[in-house]
Amino acid sequence: MKISILGVNIDSLSWSEVLARVQSFLVSPGRYTIVTPNPEFIVLAQRDEKFKHVLNSASLAVPDGVGLVLASYLLGNRINRRIAGVDLVEKICQLAAYNNKSIYFLGGQAGVGEKAATVLQQKFPKLKIAGVNSNLIIPAQGQAADYQNQAVIDRVNQAQPDILLVALGQGKQEKWIYHNLSKLPSVKIAMGVGGSLDFISGIVKRAPVLWRRLGLEWLWRLFTQPWRLGRIWRATVYFSYLVIRFRFQQPWRRRNVCGFIYNNEGKVFVAERVGSQDHWQLPQGGVDKGETPQQAIIRELAEELGTDKFEIKRRCHLTVCYNFSDAKLFSSVYGPYPGQKQSIFILKFVGENVDFHLDKDVFTAWQWVAPEQLLDKLHYYRRPVADIALTELRELNKSL
Repeated sequence: MKISILGVNIDSLSWSEVLARVQSFLVSPGRYTIVTPNPEFIVLAQRDEKFKHVLNSASLAVPDGVGLVLASYLLGNRINRRIAGVDLVEKICQLAAYNNKSIYFLGGQAGVGEKAATVLQQKFPKLKIAGVNSNLIIPAQGQAADYQNQAVIDRVNQAQPDILLVALGQGKQEKWIYHNLSKLPSVKIAMGVGGSLDFISGIVKRAPVLWRRLGLEWLWRLFTQPWRLGRIWRATVYFSYLVIRFRFQQPWRRRNVCGFIYNNEGKVFVAERVGSQDHWQLPQGGVDKGETPQQAIIRELAEELGTDKFEIKRRCHLTVCYNFSDAKLFSSVYGPYPGQKQSIFILKFVGENVDFHLDKDVFTAWQWVAPEQLLDKLHYYRRPVADIALTELRELNKSL
């Protein structure tokens, strides 16, 4: 089950369910990404939509922080439990040893990856270490960045690992995996591990078990690493503020519906918004007084697309809230815009293409897009909605 914390999707799973998912990744075709969102990730995602998209595109997102568990209680969708990233790294290594899979450590401070590899091999003697490449400095842009990044990719490919653990710092490591995993054919699982290698190697001492059970690991880190005060403040005080603000703004959010439409070929309907060239989105609209969301989506589609030949197949479990922090005109008159709570409906189109007659005040063009191309086609602001719908469409197809 997925839970949304301020727009970031989290898998609410038990330890056994997480490990079963990882095991399936190791033996299934394809490549998979694992992310470990914590309150700092959530805060960063509020101002970095691309990072939010990367997190929501992951194959598995585990809650690495007691703050997420507490926030889920306040928001009404309970996360099962915290899954600490450092603990998950060790469990993945145990599974790798059992399945005869190899691991590659990328990033971290000089020597830390090597020490972590030694500790893990002592703990799991059958663990295969494909390689270690630490102390990386990859320039942000330009020809030098491309050249050095390709050198990193080539080195990983020479080692041909099954699992890639990347320690480049939060945000950067997840984006690096997102952009480069397709260039690493041997890698089945890639995961950003942040400071986990520091703990495993013993370079940084982890909080005592009692502190962790009480949810006070952040306080321990403040005592032992006071230079992290800024990061700890964002992960505790500022994150709490964002969650509380979101919780009490929710009742006043506008109700909104979105239509994820597919045809007999499995392609998805997208339309180009008037006044915004190349701003492709899914059809959406508001819920009128007295309407149910189901009635609203059919009415909105009929008004905007000129046809009501749709069958509702599912209402997605998750909703999305747009914050529209750039709505300056609205904000200057009415104050901060609280956004829209959007329900997503999956619908099958049962008519013919000639049935579409766009409302030219809303859309300028339309087309059918293959699901694997959908996120690239849509405006980046519209991708979280489609990502949720794509996940549920796959679940729907499995049940048919």
